[in-house]
Amino acid sequence: MSALNSVDTHCRLTRPGVAENSPLQAWDAADEYLIKTIRDINPASLCILNDGFGALACHLHNFAPLWVSDSACAHDALQLNLTQNNLPALQHCNTSELPGAEFSCVIVKARRGLTALRQDLQIAASLAGKQGQVFLAGMAKHIAPGTLEILRELGELELYPTLKKARLYRLSNLHKNTPLKPEITPIRDTVFYGFAGVFATNRIDEGTALLLTHLPPIKADARYADLCCGTGIIGLSLLQKGATQVDFYDEYKPALNNTEYNLRQLQGAMQTNCFWQDGMQHAAPQSYDAIFCNPPFHEQNVVTEHIALRLFVQARNSLKPGASLYVVCNRHLNYLPRLKQLFKSAHIISQHPKFMVIKADLA
Repeated sequence: MSALNSVDTHCRLTRPGVAENSPLQAWDAADEYLIKTIRDINPASLCILNDGFGALACHLHNFAPLWVSDSACAHDALQLNLTQNNLPALQHCNTSELPGAEFSCVIVKARRGLTALRQDLQIAASLAGKQGQVFLAGMAKHIAPGTLEILRELGELELYPTLKKARLYRLSNLHKNTPLKPEITPIRDTVFYGFAGVFATNRIDEGTALLLTHLPPIKADARYADLCCGTGIIGLSLLQKGATQVDFYDEYKPALNNTEYNLRQLQGAMQTNCFWQDGMQHAAPQSYDAIFCNPPFHEQNVVTEHIALRLFVQARNSLKPGASLYVVCNRHLNYLPRLKQLFKSAHIISQHPKFMVIKADLA
């Protein structure tokens, strides 16, 4: 936990999952830039988009903002940081639940990639009122080439000075926009589809492809889980092979929307559920015969192992006695020793120059 101070606010902020002595913080200089700017302009109404850990919500709480994020982990971090600073709950939602209200000011923390940026700015422009304005902020090293062109498409652009390596942009006189519907593209060599912004949109990534060649034989009445499901391709492949009970987990809401879309492409008797949450934190203990996971090793713009390690613990607790976890990962990641510590045994069942598949057993 560390402190972020603004003119009249002192907040203790936690970045969930990181060690006490970690240099990683729950905010960056772009958050500080936005907090100062918004306090100076004193908007009549405010919407916050992509506040990773609730730093903006805590410091701008007096504006009673609408807080929007598609990350279940971000929602959890928001509640944690509001609670530990004795702040009341805020209205919060994901982009599938946007209200019809308009706001005089919408602030956006930049995400990686131009596709995500375009989607976020379209949403922000649709939420801003007739005289509304949109602010986009991010660290300079994370602002993608082409950002200015996208901003200029949406309204009149003002560039603020770079401050502590953070960049800030303001849009006014907005062209009225409605949020883009997800761009849907076929996933090559399948009957399924990918939504723009979801991992491996129009292809099966190499790591997942390697795992798909090593799926175990399907057992009658077995229950499976696709953890960090993305487009759902692993769980969907299990269903195609004859599985009848598959649950899908992802912390990114559009990924689950994508999976639900793909489930509609299948026919037959199936029992499936889609869970929007931080890994398997709410899964029933000892409920799965096998879990399959292609875990992320980035949190926003930071490379980290703590997410995968948390997922491994959750998966172990959710497996039936004698069941197995299948993990696909980049070869440079040191997951095998960690899995050996958590499970009775763990070994590599396949690998190529970039990826490997690890099977961890409770028996």
